Amino acid sequence: LELFDETREIEVTGGMMVADGTRRRTPGGVFMTLFKTDPDVLPVLKDAAATAAAEKLPEGAEVMLKGIDDETADMNDVPMDEG
Repeated sequence: LELFDETREIEVTGGMMVADGTRRRTPGGVFMTLFKTDPDVLPVLKDAAATAAAEKLPEGAEVMLKGIDDETADMNDVPMDEG
């Protein structure tokens, strides 16, 4: 519950940037970052979460998701009318 409260506080105060500083993390990303870096979380729990995350996506899903991200990025390149 402490991690959830800390996540909410970070979101209210402007969020957390990703490592390269190009965008903000999602609230779930903030939570997982706090979870992974919290010294009070047992290593066995961190390992279980990593294993569950790896098993969640079917084989090849990363490639499919990459394609979706590329298509979405292309849609954002449409020029705006200067009405």
